[in-house]
Amino acid sequence: MTEKKIKQRICISCSEKKDKADLFRVVKTPDGELVIDDTGKVNGHGAYICRNSECIKNALERKQFDRAFKMHVTIPDELKDRLLNMG
Repeated sequence: MTEKKIKQRICISCSEKKDKADLFRVVKTPDGELVIDDTGKVNGHGAYICRNSECIKNALERKQFDRAFKMHVTIPDELKDRLLNMG
Protein backbone atom coordinates (compact mmCIF):
# COMPACT_ATOMS: atom_id res chain seq x y z
CA MET A 1 0.00 0.00 0.00
CA THR A 2 1.05 3.54 -0.63
CA GLU A 3 1.30 5.89 2.33
CA LYS A 4 -0.80 9.00 2.12
CA LYS A 5 1.31 12.10 1.69
CA ILE A 6 0.97 14.67 4.50
CA LYS A 7 0.52 18.13 3.05
CA GLN A 8 2.66 20.89 4.51
CA ARG A 9 2.29 24.65 4.51
CA ILE A 10 4.38 27.59 5.73
CA CYS A 11 3.26 29.79 8.65
CA ILE A 12 3.04 33.47 7.65
CA SER A 13 4.44 34.51 11.03
CA CYS A 14 7.38 32.24 11.84
CA SER A 15 7.97 30.87 8.30
CA GLU A 16 8.24 27.30 9.59
CA LYS A 17 6.98 24.47 7.41
CA LYS A 18 4.41 22.39 9.28
CA ASP A 19 1.72 19.83 8.60
CA LYS A 20 -1.40 21.48 7.21
CA ALA A 21 -3.48 20.07 10.09
CA ASP A 22 -1.30 21.91 12.62
CA LEU A 23 -2.09 25.34 11.16
CA PHE A 24 -5.11 27.64 10.92
CA ARG A 25 -6.20 28.76 7.46
CA VAL A 26 -7.46 32.32 7.19
CA VAL A 27 -9.21 33.02 3.89
CA LYS A 28 -9.96 36.23 2.05
CA THR A 29 -13.13 35.36 0.20
CA PRO A 30 -13.92 36.77 -3.27
CA ASP A 31 -16.16 39.29 -1.45
CA GLY A 32 -13.12 40.58 0.49
CA GLU A 33 -14.25 39.13 3.83
CA LEU A 34 -11.76 37.39 6.12
CA VAL A 35 -12.84 34.10 7.69
CA ILE A 36 -11.23 31.20 9.50
CA ASP A 37 -11.52 28.11 7.35
CA ASP A 38 -12.09 25.09 9.59
CA THR A 39 -12.78 22.77 6.66
CA GLY A 40 -9.92 23.73 4.36
CA LYS A 41 -12.34 24.08 1.48
CA VAL A 42 -13.58 27.68 1.63
CA ASN A 43 -13.19 29.41 -1.73
CA GLY A 44 -10.66 32.24 -1.76
CA HIS A 45 -7.02 33.11 -1.12
CA GLY A 46 -5.71 31.42 2.03
CA ALA A 47 -2.91 32.15 4.49
CA TYR A 48 -1.71 29.67 7.09
CA ILE A 49 -0.67 30.46 10.65
CA CYS A 50 0.52 28.33 13.59
CA ARG A 51 -1.89 27.36 16.32
CA ASN A 52 0.05 29.16 19.05
CA SER A 53 -0.62 32.55 20.53
CA GLU A 54 2.88 33.95 19.89
CA CYS A 55 2.66 33.42 16.13
CA ILE A 56 -0.84 34.87 16.04
CA LYS A 57 0.16 37.97 18.05
CA ASN A 58 3.26 38.52 15.90
CA ALA A 59 1.28 38.16 12.68
CA LEU A 60 -1.30 40.71 13.84
CA GLU A 61 1.31 43.19 15.11
CA ARG A 62 3.56 42.93 12.04
CA LYS A 63 0.62 43.00 9.59
CA GLN A 64 1.57 39.65 8.09
CA PHE A 65 -1.94 39.18 6.72
CA ASP A 66 -1.50 42.32 4.59
CA ARG A 67 1.65 40.82 3.15
CA ALA A 68 0.08 37.40 2.62
CA PHE A 69 -2.92 38.82 0.77
CA LYS A 70 -0.78 41.41 -1.10
CA MET A 71 -3.07 44.25 -0.08
CA HIS A 72 -4.21 46.15 2.99
CA VAL A 73 -6.81 44.09 4.84
CA THR A 74 -8.85 45.15 7.82
CA ILE A 75 -9.06 42.30 10.27
CA PRO A 76 -12.35 42.46 12.18
CA ASP A 77 -12.03 42.51 15.98
CA GLU A 78 -14.13 39.35 16.28
CA LEU A 79 -11.70 37.49 13.98
CA LYS A 80 -8.71 38.74 16.03
CA ASP A 81 -10.38 37.63 19.25
CA ARG A 82 -11.29 34.23 17.81
CA LEU A 83 -7.73 33.64 16.57
CA LEU A 84 -6.21 34.66 19.89
CA ASN A 85 -8.63 32.47 21.84
CA MET A 86 -7.96 29.48 19.61
CA GLY A 87 -4.16 29.82 19.84
